[in-house]
Amino acid sequence: MIGTTQALSMTRVFSSALAISWAALFSVSMPAQDVKAATVVNTVSYSNGVSGIGRCGAQASDLQRGSETQSLTFSASAAGCNVGGASFAGGGVVGVRGSNDVDSGAGRGVSGFSGFAETIINGLSLSAAAGFTMGQLVGTYGNSIEVGLTPSLDASVSAQIAPSDTFFVRDGSASLTASTFLRGSGGDRDGAVASNDVMVNNVNSPPSESFFFTQPPTLSVMVDVDGLFGVTFRLSGDSSALGYGDTSVNSSFLAFNSLGFSSTGPAFILPDGFTINAPEIGIVDNMWTDSRQLTPVPLPASLPLLLLGIAGIAHLGARRKKKLQRSALQMKRA
Repeated sequence: MIGTTQALSMTRVFSSALAISWAALFSVSMPAQDVKAATVVNTVSYSNGVSGIGRCGAQASDLQRGSETQSLTFSASAAGCNVGGASFAGGGVVGVRGSNDVDSGAGRGVSGFSGFAETIINGLSLSAAAGFTMGQLVGTYGNSIEVGLTPSLDASVSAQIAPSDTFFVRDGSASLTASTFLRGSGGDRDGAVASNDVMVNNVNSPPSESFFFTQPPTLSVMVDVDGLFGVTFRLSGDSSALGYGDTSVNSSFLAFNSLGFSSTGPAFILPDGFTINAPEIGIVDNMWTDSRQLTPVPLPASLPLLLLGIAGIAHLGARRKKKLQRSALQMKRA
């Protein structure tokens, strides 16, 4: 039977464990500084169908815009042709893809698809990394610093025509434009646009052509230490296919979920001591994580200690209740 002094001692131990557990748990999950929330506008759209006889699928279009992740998908099929694509924007990345396949047989087939995706991120702010203070950093670097960004892009366009003896002109084309803009303080702005298009036909070009986009250049702007800055990622793609007689034509652009922050290094290039937190777009301590590829997060190491403290206090409470019940029963018998 546990004495009063021993019970109080155990209560103090478990209470201390509980306090330590709560402190440890929240020290992991709560940020060290008050971070301003970024604002995000995501826009996606597509359009399908071009005028002409034998159009592949019905003409259609759609557009979505909002602060949450946006996505659209479309596909259509008809005799001898298939068309489809998708647009995505959200979480610090945008993507588009589209393709047209025309196998016209003895007739004429026409197909087209366009996709657009954009994310506009404003209200990003700088903060001091662990072990630094903003006062120290201002004393070292001054009131403004250079912020850099190297976007990540993995994209291609292609067009292909199957050989045919038919005289009629048949062609396929695809184009893609990737744009990144970094906005700093005082109207400072830097941007880069990468675009290319391919086109093939059976008269004056080879039966196939493709182009793979290379790494975009690094952008940089000046940002006030206590100011706000922003970034925009934008993709637009177009493809079309036109076939006559017994030929087949394919055209496509592929840049799905591919233009955004680097996933292999820091989201922004910053001087030592600075960091950026924007969980709205997957950036924590200046590292970007693709929200669609997250794995289950392991429990904090402090959680078992927390549960131990709660279980211990519950156990002591149950023992104390039984002791009081026995004492009351003994008093009744007396």
